[in-house]
Amino acid sequence: GYDPFSNWETPLNNLGEQKTAVILVNFADDPQEPYTREQVYDRVFNENNPTSITNYIKEASYQQAWLTGNVYGWETLPGNCDLSKNAAYNEFLNLLLPIIDQYIDFLQVRRVVIITPCFTNSYGTVGKVIRLTNDGKAEFSVATLNIPILITLFDHIFAHEFGHNLRNNHANYFDCGDEIIGSNCNSVQYGDIFDSMGFVSLNGAKHYNMYH
Repeated sequence: GYDPFSNWETPLNNLGEQKTAVILVNFADDPQEPYTREQVYDRVFNENNPTSITNYIKEASYQQAWLTGNVYGWETLPGNCDLSKNAAYNEFLNLLLPIIDQYIDFLQVRRVVIITPCFTNSYGTVGKVIRLTNDGKAEFSVATLNIPILITLFDHIFAHEFGHNLRNNHANYFDCGDEIIGSNCNSVQYGDIFDSMGFVSLNGAKHYNMYH
């Protein structure tokens, strides 16, 4: 999912080093920790891991962008996992910000990724949001990823929500029935199977297509 009311940023901000803070979050009713900080770091930031997210972003951007940063947590939030089933990035931030603001300099971070094992929807802001932090007024994008276990689907979910952070929309396709193209076509959301902004892929993340 995505938040259509986010602040859009200029494309130039999507190039170069993307300083990212990844936060592992669970809830008081189910404080499970199904993966470690080290495992998540390897999947996101490790340049020596050919299937890491940073290497995916490098490839998809023709070496124009990459991720650097660290993994924090676990942070246990009050309440239960049911909260996250209807919570978008804003609710996560309201609970998390007072905690992580103590050790993250948000003026140095361009991307915030929240990962929780709760099985629910994932969200990504389209571009960046503005928040008042201990370090001053900060602008950063937010993605909340619901990852019960570190499986192949992790790559697709991360690439999809991070794609919203890069201002990409959902990748649809036109269903024109028996016609190749026509005037009675229907746009099917998530229908593009060749783009991470479209249909769920069990074979890792696909490239972002320029049209979307």
